[in-house]
Amino acid sequence: MEHNRKQFTFYSSFYDAIQELPKKQQGEIVLAVCAYALYGEVTELKGAAKCAFELIQPILDTASFRAQAGKKGRESTHQKRKVQSDSAEQTLNKPSTNRQQTAKEGELEKEREKENEIENECYAPAGEVVRMYEQFCPGLVRCTIVSAGTKKAIADRFREYGDLAVFERLFRLAGKSDFLNGRKGSWRASLDWLMEERNFAKVLNGAYDNRPDPRAVPKGASGELGAAELEAIARVLREEP
Repeated sequence: MEHNRKQFTFYSSFYDAIQELPKKQQGEIVLAVCAYALYGEVTELKGAAKCAFELIQPILDTASFRAQAGKKGRESTHQKRKVQSDSAEQTLNKPSTNRQQTAKEGELEKEREKENEIENECYAPAGEVVRMYEQFCPGLVRCTIVSAGTKKAIADRFREYGDLAVFERLFRLAGKSDFLNGRKGSWRASLDWLMEERNFAKVLNGAYDNRPDPRAVPKGASGELGAAELEAIARVLREEP
């Protein structure tokens, strides 16, 4: 756990867990989360507050690890660029004994550098995304194996939207959709399907939200047919030839 951080992300799932606690314990758990996320300090809690913190703690650890990994990645990239620059300068200042070999080594180094930059810049918390998918989309296809292709798709969407809150909104919408959950057919959506660029945007835009059946007979406020509705239906039936 990284100490003395200046900021951290407070997810809506934290709020959902904390708001169920009594008012006094709500304040205790919020302060405990802040102390742990910012300074690495563990607050002694009891009862429901302790249970809630134990659920939140792994997410804070994942976020801290992600921040440290990004920082180390940027430092590593900067150091590699410096080494590459120094090497290029030395090459220019000495006679070339094998230009073809030098050119090939330079190309390989550029490829490695490009891969490192992509890995660092496009880093996405795949584990946290999969956890949210399983939490909010229990009716969709299970994600038992997170392949390299799945991780890349998550990274692509994370680079576009840059916020885990967007993923949570996506999964909440998908989890409520009758169509995506197979309640209107045999097909069900999967994590890979949701991570496709076009499908990701369509779900966020409400393309798969549930809509009332236009063929359904309207019901009264109580959920059952009211007297006015029954009279209207009877009148129509009497007037039919």
